[in-house]
Amino acid sequence: MATASIETKTPPPLFSPQFQRDPYPTYRHCLAGPPLQPMEGRPGVWLLFGYDECARLIRDDRLSATRPASALVAATGNELNEFDDLVRHMQRWLLLRDAPRHSELRKLMNPGFTPLVTARLKGNIDATIERLLDRMRAAGTVDLVQDFAYPLPVRVICDLLGVPEELHERCVVLSNDIAVWFGDPRRSPESARVAQRAIRELEGCFAAVIHDR
Repeated sequence: MATASIETKTPPPLFSPQFQRDPYPTYRHCLAGPPLQPMEGRPGVWLLFGYDECARLIRDDRLSATRPASALVAATGNELNEFDDLVRHMQRWLLLRDAPRHSELRKLMNPGFTPLVTARLKGNIDATIERLLDRMRAAGTVDLVQDFAYPLPVRVICDLLGVPEELHERCVVLSNDIAVWFGDPRRSPESARVAQRAIRELEGCFAAVIHDR
């Protein structure tokens, strides 16, 4: 009697290039395991899987959204000094602030996002969408995320903040450099250097906009 064996293929590691092309086999593999799993290549860093577990942890006051320098760059000791600008900038992010300061900052921002204010942006947003669609039509073959879903919010935010139109494309590139680094928990020094250069250039850009105003 012949027996058939089913070969189980190990999915690609989290955050690898293969994972980025198709993350779902890896997600299914991780979700099938225990909720708390160590992260490969980052000693002391743990990953949590499962909606209920994540929702419970997010609401736990014993945990903090703030990040020490060592959590932002996979470096230690004097090596971290190279990334002072990156760490300083990131530790001011609203996303990485705890209550009550997080709530205070959100309250200061809320007037800029009322229904009346956002309604005034509709014309500019529609025009931005049309420009992106025109470029996609001309290109023929497009990547919906890269060519539309990602640049759209960056361009809208640039417009909201008064950044000149000629700088929008550069802001998209720089924002992507930061997102690639921040979205990868391995936080290698190489990607951190790229992100730090992007942050310095963006800060210079916004400083010029503020000066002109």
